[in-house]
Amino acid sequence: MRADNKPAADFDESYGDRLISVDLTGTALCMKDELQQMLKQGRRSTSTLEINVPE
Repeated sequence: MRADNKPAADFDESYGDRLISVDLTGTALCMKDELQQMLKQGRRSTSTLEINVPE
C-alpha cells in the first residue's frame, strides 16, 4: 500500500482518516441502503449476509 505516493510506513493521520472513512463508512452506508430496500421487498435475510430484523 502506498499512501499519497509515500511508503506505507510514512503515511500521515489525515490519510488514515480518509482510508477508514471510505472503507468503513462507505460500506456501512451502502449496507444501510441495501437493507432498507430488502425490507421493502419483504426479504429478511440474504445468503451472503445474515441479518435478524425484529418484526
